[in-house]
Amino acid sequence: MTRIYVPLNRAMLAAAVAAGKLGPAPVRAYAVTPDLRAVYGAELDVEELEYAAYSMAVAASRTMLDADRSDDGRRLVAAADVETVQPRSGAEPGEVEVPEPIPWTAVAAVHADTEAIADATADDPELAWYATQEVPDLLR
Repeated sequence: MTRIYVPLNRAMLAAAVAAGKLGPAPVRAYAVTPDLRAVYGAELDVEELEYAAYSMAVAASRTMLDADRSDDGRRLVAAADVETVQPRSGAEPGEVEVPEPIPWTAVAAVHADTEAIADATADDPELAWYATQEVPDLLR
């Protein structure tokens, strides 16, 4: 199993909850890959490398926010465990694709801002952790 971090916006998260899966495939995500290990070096342990992949997903989720939607102001990242990942051609180290939709049951947690981000240039707070059963409340 590989732990992946999937950047999302509110509409994508709502669609995943309704469909019972993250998709459509291929699903763009971030994970510890040999290229990511090479960039960060051998001195980092697995947890530190996973945090680097997670941080990349958080940054990607910011770019996915829909400025035309007043309810889409929070960065969102789903953490999931999958069997198969493929490196994305020409992508940054750690960026992968999952070739199939990801069942919601494979999602371990969702990380989200506790409130909308007001200023894109401000230092961003860490995301909060939400269990999958809390996601419907997060979407309200």
